[in-house]
Amino acid sequence: MGKRPRKARPEALRNCLEARGDLTPSERVGRAFFDAELEDGVKAFQRRHGLESDGIVGAATEAALNIPAEVRLTQILANLERWRWINQDLGERYILINVADFRVGVFEDVREVLSMPAIVGSA
Repeated sequence: MGKRPRKARPEALRNCLEARGDLTPSERVGRAFFDAELEDGVKAFQRRHGLESDGIVGAATEAALNIPAEVRLTQILANLERWRWINQDLGERYILINVADFRVGVFEDVREVLSMPAIVGSA
């Protein structure tokens, strides 16, 4: 596959976030600048991907932005298959640990009654 022409970085970022639904498409002049609207789009993307939502396109955000749609689709399909094998009746009271979001939730009658941060990888 040939090289794509490089766009101004803020414009390319804006187009990427618009395509993913994290930024409302805009026809206004100034698309080549990193403004508050683009920062909000970056923050929305970061929140959706469990990253620190600081509006800065650092290494982790850039890596997440560069994951191709085909890879994301494969991840989604694998997780749906895993979910299919989990016992769907978790009872009236249960604890769910969301490793990717670093959160622990306590549920009673399918309602979350407690949520707290989790330190993943430590006892």
